[in-house]
Order: sequence, then C-alpha cells, then structure tokens
Amino acid sequence: MGFGNKIRRLVKEPKKTIKHTYHRIDYSTGKSLFGNTAGLQNNVSGSLQSVGNNSIKSEDANELKRIGFFKLGQIYEKPFFDSIKSKFEKMIEDDEYSYARVSFDNHVFMRQLKNNPCPVPEFAELLNNEIKTIMSDYFGGNFQVKRLIASRNYHIPPEIQAKKEFYADHWHCDARDVDSYWKAFILLSDVTEDDGPLHLHPRERTKELIQMGFGTRDDYNLSDNVLYDPKSLVKHTGPAGTVVIGNPAICLHRAGIPAPGHHRDIIYMIMGRSNQVLSDDWLNHQDPDHKYD
Repeated sequence: MGFGNKIRRLVKEPKKTIKHTYHRIDYSTGKSLFGNTAGLQNNVSGSLQSVGNNSIKSEDANELKRIGFFKLGQIYEKPFFDSIKSKFEKMIEDDEYSYARVSFDNHVFMRQLKNNPCPVPEFAELLNNEIKTIMSDYFGGNFQVKRLIASRNYHIPPEIQAKKEFYADHWHCDARDVDSYWKAFILLSDVTEDDGPLHLHPRERTKELIQMGFGTRDDYNLSDNVLYDPKSLVKHTGPAGTVVIGNPAICLHRAGIPAPGHHRDIIYMIMGRSNQVLSDDWLNHQDPDHKYD
C-alpha cells in the first residue's frame, strides 16, 4: 500500500487503522523480543505474572517450563475413560447437545459440545491428581480451569482448504497471556497420522523458527522442509486418553486435517494462574468469555 493510500485510509477509518498498526507493532516486537507470535503485550503480562515464581520443584514441571509442553501419556482408568468417550460419541452429532462450530458451503468441518451447562458432568474427573500436581507446581500455587472444550474435526477437501483457514490449521502461536494460558490436550479418540493430530514445536525450536524468518499464519516465509523437520516436530498421536499439557502461546502449532473418512475427537482443558483455590464444582463455573473457544 502506497503512502497516499495509507493516509487516505487513516482519514477514512482512523480507529481501525490505528488498531491495525498497533497490532502489527505488538506482533512484530513480540517476535523480536520473545521469539513467539503471541504479541508483546501478552508476553510482558505473562512475564510480570510469573515474577517471583521460583518454587518449581518437580522435574515434570521444570520440563513443562523448559520445553513448553509435557507428555503425560495415558493417565485414566480404561472403564472410566471408555464411559465418557461413549457419551461424547452419542452427543457430538446430536444438535441437542452440540453444534456446528465450523462450516462452509453447507459442509460441517467441526462440531463442538455445548458448554452451558456441560452435558457430561464426568468431564470434571479428567482433572485428576497428575494434572493438578504438575500445574500447581508450575504455577507455584493455585490455578483455575478457565474452560473445557470438547470437539470433533472432520476432513476438509483440498480445494476448500485453499479458500481460507478453518480450524487453526495454519502454523501460529495463540495470542494469549503466555504465563496463564496452558492447555491439557486430551485425545477422545485413537489418533494416528491420518486423523489430523495436533502438530507442535518445542519452545526453543519456536524461537529458532522465528529467528529464521517465520512470518505470519498466512505467510510462513519458511519451507515445509523446515517447518516439518522431524527432528523437532511433535505430533499428538496415540490411543484415546493420551494427554499432553502445553502452552500454545509460546509453541508454534497447528491442527492437522483428518484424511478422508477420518476424524479427530479431543478435549481442551484451558488452565491459568489464580489467587483462588480451585473449586470442586469448577466445571459449572467456567469462564463465560468465548475467546477461549
């Protein structure tokens, strides 16, 4: 855009133009200083919240901090998990309990369970002692579950994929507070390469990719050979019940797209630092702000 056009746009839409300019500066400065694409404000806010948090004791929590994610594996008893998996499968394509979250041209590519109230009360038991311990240790105290999301991704044909991004399937870091935006990624179905697994890079590799010139989620400015280098790329595959805890604000990641005839079922449990003790009834007191969806 030429200088004259920029001036005309500023005069015509001053608020929109100033906001756009601010976000570009915030984005680029955050990349330069912190090595991720969460933005300067989210990085500074997260850094301030974590000041004085030197009480991490366990090796697991230290690895979570160092790498940006931690593989917990299968941490649930099979009868319990099979029960909630069965309930999810009955509800996810029933409009009484779920809705089409992502659709295009009369085709649905993602469905999500309704969440007010949560139709599966047993989901509360997914927050078990293993997750509580590692997150309490990481935060050095209390934390809250901000939101729990249960969804299913379907195959998107290549000709439709080319039109736009549908369900966070481009490489990016989430624009969220980097200290208080952790997710437990809980597989609700068996996930292989064909089922569209979550792809993610460790924290340090993310910084390397930024230094190598990573651009934006719409223009990577890096080759697939670099972005999909198997030496660093991690794919969240495994049997139902497999769990990874990670910070999508500091690790470049993307949703995989299921192959034809395949889908991926998953739960996202979003957690953040808090000065209040987690309520036993947390599932019914989730953050109503749908920015977490």
